[in-house]
Amino acid sequence: MKTLWIITVLVLIGVGAYFFTRNSTTQIIQTFTPGISATPVPTPTPTASLIYGNGTVIIGITNTSVASDAISDVAITIDKMELHSDAQGWIEIANNPKTYRLPALKSSGQLELAGRATASADIYNQVRLTISKVVVKNKSGASKTAMVPTASFAMATTIPVNGKQFSALKIDILQDASLHTITNGGYLFAPVVTIEARSNATAYDSENNGITVEGGVISSNTKAGMDIDGSVKENFQIDSRAVIKLEGGTLKIEATPTPGN
Repeated sequence: MKTLWIITVLVLIGVGAYFFTRNSTTQIIQTFTPGISATPVPTPTPTASLIYGNGTVIIGITNTSVASDAISDVAITIDKMELHSDAQGWIEIANNPKTYRLPALKSSGQLELAGRATASADIYNQVRLTISKVVVKNKSGASKTAMVPTASFAMATTIPVNGKQFSALKIDILQDASLHTITNGGYLFAPVVTIEARSNATAYDSENNGITVEGGVISSNTKAGMDIDGSVKENFQIDSRAVIKLEGGTLKIEATPTPGN
């Protein structure tokens, strides 16, 4: 009898353990290996390496600004065009003075060839134009030499040059943003320029000393303007409403009218 009681107790314990295990919640433990993220991290795209050797840099000038009803011609003479890199310093792309007629470029939509030169493979980070003269002609035919705050216009950009490839710069001199009247009846030309730089581009000559640039990779698209003191600033232009005076040979902005006045 005692033996039967012991067996009964053991059976009841076993049945209870079975139902307890069956109805209990299973705990799942997720483990992580140290140094490995649970969420995959995208692999950074490798930076393209330069192809060493010598490449060709080609520069074109254009004017895409709004045409002026009061001005018939703006002729800008650029004596020299240069590129800069930390390794190469300043190198010349064009060093023969050449005059560009901005309204004609606007009406034709042409990109006029300004310079072509061989350059060592590198990442160039500045463009510099040396401006010797700007002559403005109004609708009545009278011409005046405009004042330019300083001859040297240098701005930052990014121009990769690879061996055996073309790199192209489209320099857009914005006539409407650059040209201002002075209270004495003269003109101030404070250049406002946008530069589009392309690497591994295709460039070929077109009619009337024009060039066509296609394909490649746009490495930068930058804009800068010259202030009245000759400094060049990113995304800057002198306010078109500014009252500009010439006093004792010095240009001054007397006031800029507030909107509505």
